[in-house]
Amino acid sequence: MASFIIHHIAGYVLLNKIEDTFKINIPNIDKNMFLLGNLIVDFEVNKNKTHFRDNNNDFLQIPNTFNFIKKYKNLLYYDISTLGYLFHLHIDRLFFSNFFNENLTLLDINNNETNNKDKVKYVFVKKNNEIYLKEEIFNKESELSIYKDYTKMNRILLDKYDIRVNYKELLESIKYFKNPGIEEVDYNNIDSILYLTAKYIIDSYKLTENKLLIFNLDSVYRFIDLATERFLKDYNEYILFNKTKKLSKTIE
Repeated sequence: MASFIIHHIAGYVLLNKIEDTFKINIPNIDKNMFLLGNLIVDFEVNKNKTHFRDNNNDFLQIPNTFNFIKKYKNLLYYDISTLGYLFHLHIDRLFFSNFFNENLTLLDINNNETNNKDKVKYVFVKKNNEIYLKEEIFNKESELSIYKDYTKMNRILLDKYDIRVNYKELLESIKYFKNPGIEEVDYNNIDSILYLTAKYIIDSYKLTENKLLIFNLDSVYRFIDLATERFLKDYNEYILFNKTKKLSKTIE
């Protein structure tokens, strides 16, 4: 799944695109509610529940955004933190269904493509046209660990978008961050996830080695722009500023 940092960067990029598309200025408090709603999804341990996964036998567990919308459609029309939650699921969905598949192919013992977690044996890396045992790719201690590339991607994207988290402002906004009725996460834990996001951003800037071994740099650069454009297109009716170009009130 996409990292805290990628979600955070993507959130800022989307908000900027919404302002440009609808020719509005989004109040900072509403931006912060969106960003916090975007981040809260990753706090709970039970990712199948919080990410609305189908909980099947797939190796790559992809969020089911349709189930989220079915359950919380009414909230999406007036609560901007719920829109942030949907955006998080959207990013993770495209990360696995598009970005991941652009770079890797999961194979069974006969080198046939598969996403069955009991059958995945190898991973074909398109960057160098080589096939590796899945343990070489999905082991954090491996030289070719995919997780090392994830960390490097954080620094690459931070440099590309030049986004700094306004930790103090977001922290002060937590007092307005109320659960609108989403059952899958505890909104009271947002300060923990916010602290971790800020910490990971600081740690990412300390990296000196940014050479990716698994992922293609061009696809990394494209991912956030394409994902945010897709969100604007696919979920246009739920974007709170559509048509009237006015935000519902966040603070009563």
